[in-house]
Amino acid sequence: MAPNRSGQIKQAVKHSVSGFVGSGWSFRSLRAFNRERLLILCYHRVIHESDAGRVNISDMFSDLDSFTVQMDFISRHYAPVSEQDIIDALAGRRKLPDFSAWVTFDDGYRDNFTLAYPILKKFSIPATFFISPGLIDRDAAAMVELRKTVGIGPEEATDYFMNWEQIRELSAQGYSIGSHTCTHRILSTLNACEVEEEIVMSKRLIEQRIQSPVRSFAYPRGKRMDYVPGVCVPALKRAGYAIAVSTRGGNNDRSAIQAQYELRRVGTSYQEPLGFFKLKVSSGSPWQI
Repeated sequence: MAPNRSGQIKQAVKHSVSGFVGSGWSFRSLRAFNRERLLILCYHRVIHESDAGRVNISDMFSDLDSFTVQMDFISRHYAPVSEQDIIDALAGRRKLPDFSAWVTFDDGYRDNFTLAYPILKKFSIPATFFISPGLIDRDAAAMVELRKTVGIGPEEATDYFMNWEQIRELSAQGYSIGSHTCTHRILSTLNACEVEEEIVMSKRLIEQRIQSPVRSFAYPRGKRMDYVPGVCVPALKRAGYAIAVSTRGGNNDRSAIQAQYELRRVGTSYQEPLGFFKLKVSSGSPWQI
């Protein structure tokens, strides 16, 4: 895949910064400074290097080699926690360990099951997979929305998304399944009734399919312009969600219970140098790509 000029500049910056963080002392200092904050990692796809040319948006996927190195790194330098660990901590039932890290995936791509899942198992890392039932069931409205955001059409959907059997296996193996709305529509473009329907029905449909409670939610696209807290947060509470994540960059104050429906995440991208990954996770950087 040939990166555009902007992509080349980003890669050059990342490699330059990697040398600084890769020295060791800077990483340890940043990590120690943020030891009591919650790191949430945001992934979408994990693919083989040979398939990179088929993906249009480099910020939407990680190559398998980089993902494996990153999970190895997280397992050795952080304390991987589950969705339930975080919910219990926010409710005062437990205390999260220092250097807590939660791994999440958006959209329910098939490679989450075929490629990411074995790596997560290998390193014993809990994770949550946020899915939109309309994408799994090839709902027309969901496909229209996805074409606008990542360029995937209905004819390609079979190759892109997990099926319910795979999702149920993830759930049975202890991985959490969260909601990403029914049809992946951007919530800030909807009226209050439509927002409520997307939030309530997605939870209900997933629970019917996996026979397990859904407690978490991820806002589609997830930037501050993509959802209205005054509309979404009350709807999430009424529906019974305990936490919600955005794609706003940075890490989280473990005591900031008032922010549990707007948790921040740190994203990754294709061929991300390990040194730059270290910088983002240790500093809680808002740089998402």
